[in-house]
Amino acid sequence: GINAEYGQIDAIAYSPDGKQIAVGSHDNFVYLFDSSNLKGEYTATGRCTGHSSFITHLDFSEDGKIIQTTSGDYEHLYWETETGEQITSSKDQRDTNMASYTCILGFPVCGIWPIGYDGTDINSLCRSKDGKLLVTADDFGLVNLFRYPCCN
Repeated sequence: GINAEYGQIDAIAYSPDGKQIAVGSHDNFVYLFDSSNLKGEYTATGRCTGHSSFITHLDFSEDGKIIQTTSGDYEHLYWETETGEQITSSKDQRDTNMASYTCILGFPVCGIWPIGYDGTDINSLCRSKDGKLLVTADDFGLVNLFRYPCCN
């Protein structure tokens, strides 16, 4: 298993092929693990460093080579899963297809934010499996449905 020595875990996801796990921690890091061992003995393979606050959401790209993350201070960053290195040009990731979409920030979800909302008001987001819809949950008890992508 994964040891809790990393502190509070706020986000976790398997890669699309199931061979890697990304763990978003409250210590501002994303930890990468090899999960190909069927006995559940996961081996640490990397650590993504660069966020200034705790990790809130994370998603793998469809090919499993990239992770996108959001943090408590509203950063939206990208990482190479093989090395854990930050991809500093987010505009180059604009068309990256994500296997899931739970990050509350990013090009295809910028239209989910109503006027007057701040960065803490939307708590969770999930894209439908067919990639056509988004659902969000907010501080006001509302569940909102959008078409995906939602850019305006």
